[in-house]
Amino acid sequence: MKQKNFPTVRIFGVDYQLIFTPGLGISDEETTGGVISSNTDRPKIVVSTAEPIATQQETALHEIVHICDRASSGGRILSEKTVDRMGRAIYGAGRDNPGLFAWIFLAGIPKPILRVIFKNLLETDQ
Repeated sequence: MKQKNFPTVRIFGVDYQLIFTPGLGISDEETTGGVISSNTDRPKIVVSTAEPIATQQETALHEIVHICDRASSGGRILSEKTVDRMGRAIYGAGRDNPGLFAWIFLAGIPKPILRVIFKNLLETDQ
């Protein structure tokens, strides 16, 4: 399955463009798979496609944890190590318990809308 590009991801009322790209444009010493650019008119999360899809998903979640940390604290509070552990833990829990996560995040969304969401997510580009 090819990675889907989502036009935007809304986090605490701010729309971030989620971009998947083969190269991040910065050195490997600075990052291993993703970056956040929030100091622009168009905030974005950029994820490298050089890694397997599961790593890309975990990386996107990792960057979202960074954004949530900054948004909820007014600045960066959590260390990179803590963000990495939280991202991995949330990702692992979601993979192991999809029904629980569906209940947490999808409860109250009308079924016709859910059908559209899942149809779009499950389509593959061949």
